[in-house]
Formats: sequence, C-alpha cells, structure tokens
Amino acid sequence: MAIVGALVWMILSASPAFADEFKVGIILDPATSDSTFMEGFQLAVDQSPDVSHPPGVEGGDHLGSMDVVMVVVDDVTGPDGLLAAANRLVEGEGVVIIVADISPDALRVIVGPVTESGTMLLDLSNVRGDDLPDTPLMLMVGNQDGADALLTDRTPTFQDAFVAAYGRTPSEAAVRGYIAGRLVDAGVEATDRDPSDTQTLAEGLAAAAGLPVEQTADGQPESPAPSVSTTSDTTTLASETEPPNDPQVSSGLSGALVVLIVLGTAVVGGLGIRASLSRRPKKPR
Repeated sequence: MAIVGALVWMILSASPAFADEFKVGIILDPATSDSTFMEGFQLAVDQSPDVSHPPGVEGGDHLGSMDVVMVVVDDVTGPDGLLAAANRLVEGEGVVIIVADISPDALRVIVGPVTESGTMLLDLSNVRGDDLPDTPLMLMVGNQDGADALLTDRTPTFQDAFVAAYGRTPSEAAVRGYIAGRLVDAGVEATDRDPSDTQTLAEGLAAAAGLPVEQTADGQPESPAPSVSTTSDTTTLASETEPPNDPQVSSGLSGALVVLIVLGTAVVGGLGIRASLSRRPKKPR
C-alpha cells in the first residue's frame, strides 16, 4: 500500500497542472526608461491570482495562472549590445515573450530578429513607422489604445494601488510597466498555460489591449512567423534547424516515469521471488 501511495503521489505531482513556469524577457533602454517601469510591472504581477502547487512547493511570482520568471536587461546600449541581449533572452533564457520599453531606434534594431525567431514582442514605446515589419508577433501599445482601460478597471485603481504599495504617485514609466504586466497576464491566461502557442498569445494580448486581431485574406488569424536565421555582425538569433521556443517548465514527468518503471519492476520481481520460494519442496529431515 505504501508503494501504491507513492506511485499515485508521483503521478499527480508530475501532472501538467504543476508544470506551469515560463520566462518573460524585459529590455529597458537606460537612456529612455527608468527603474520605476519594473515597479509598475511588479504591481501587476502581485495582483495576478496565485496558482496551485504540490505540497511542500512554494510559489513565486505569477502571471496568467502560471509561475513567471522575469529576466530583466537594463544596461545595454548600441545595436550590437541590443542584439546580443535579445539573442541571450531568446536562445539562452528561452523566453516566450519580450517586453521592450526602448527608443524607436532601438526597437528597429531588434524587432526583425526577435519576431523572426518566433518570439512574441510587446513594445510600449508607441512607435509607428513603415520601416517596421508587418508581423502578428509584435504588438505596439500606445496611449491612444484601449490598454489604458487597464488602469481603472479594478478597485483600487492602478494609481491608488501604486501609492499604497510604494508611497508615491506613479511615473509614466511605471504606468507603462503596469500596462505591460497586465497585458502579459491576460495574454498568457488566454493560452491555457501554453504560452508557446504564439498565435493564441498574440490574440490574447491584442484583445486585452483593445486592438483588432490581424486577419489573413481568408478571415483566419495569421500564423506566427517561422523561426529563421537572422545575423547582424556576429550575433545570430534562433536558426531554422532549432526547435521553436518552449516555456521552460519543471514538470518532472519523464523522471517520474523512470521511477515508476523501476519500482514496478522491483515489485513484480519481489512477488516472483516470493512465489518461487513458496513452491520449493521442503527438504527431508
């Protein structure tokens, strides 16, 4: 019975309900942003509902009913530094979405490589230009968009909650950070714990921002751009031969299966030995 109970616990603890971690990359331009952006973003994280964890496992930050790891890059300048940072987030960290609060020129440096790698890009700089690629994997949010409704749709409102948390009124950067956090929360929630589904992620982000979903000629949502090789000097983002980004999770499913097989073999073997011993003839005295 003890073995059966252990097996049941391992199966339940390895279920997808507990494999719920993803990474979000955040690029801040030190020339145009400031640390209060993350204060606003963190407030959105703190407001996101908690998620269930197995006994003994502590939860951390949450967005979209998942554990979230925030990888912040706030010390890079110049095209080479920006591309290296984007490459590190996409390939090294495996982020499923990059939030960018950077200058228009900086955005133009990374938008092509990031979106062509299959990674979602959320921009808060309100850039509009014909030189930016037309892709469903980029969402640009400005003051004129419906995302501003996220500042007043809760009680307390964003400003009241920010003052209560930090003791001062929010800056413009903090407002952008909060909106970004709320959008990621809604976008990931729409994917039902699968933020690697970039099409659903993009649609969820657009809906939360009050923007129309991009449509193809046949009326269906556009598919995410395939992963391609994009090189600038010596910096290369995800290549065609590499698999698309998946959220890094800690499911433990494969390890649990191995343990199940070993325990099962041991139990069956023990029962066989016991049966064999019971069938042996008694030695004559």
